[in-house]
Amino acid sequence: DIEFWKADSELVVDKNFVTLVPKDVEKGFGLMTSYVGDVYRATQVVFHQGSDHTINGFRYDLEAQIIWRSDDPMKAGKKAMVSVLFHVEVDEKNPVLETFIWDMQNGHNDYTGDAGIDLSKMFVDKNADKNAVKLSPAVKFDYYLYGGSIPFPPCDENVWVIVKKESIPIANY
Repeated sequence: DIEFWKADSELVVDKNFVTLVPKDVEKGFGLMTSYVGDVYRATQVVFHQGSDHTINGFRYDLEAQIIWRSDDPMKAGKKAMVSVLFHVEVDEKNPVLETFIWDMQNGHNDYTGDAGIDLSKMFVDKNADKNAVKLSPAVKFDYYLYGGSIPFPPCDENVWVIVKKESIPIANY
């Protein structure tokens, strides 16, 4: 299960990636509990144009990689990554991504208070049952799972990689 909450955040733009980090790393963006009961905290989201992952040979327009670290002191350094793939559809807005695009174009990078980021809104899909989304604060989806590594520095290995099976539509910016 994955649960997100609104978090004060900062957007960092460099030449290769756009990264979202919570101002309170100890709190993070949310918690994920694995099927064996391990608990992970979301500490970073990296966006990049052109997906690292492909499904049936198809490369997607955008990928968001949510990085999670273990909350268990006995498993220090253990990480997981949830990858969310996006495909372009005309006039399909995504509430979280819409904010980032405007902000990157206008030099704004601070999200606090009411403007804090709730990552569950990034998972909004027009094809999803809207009532089911409203009933549960937890984010649930079908996924692929494999043991891999973080695909950007520091390139941590021994990471559980979870790729959301269904892509999410976004507007062409």
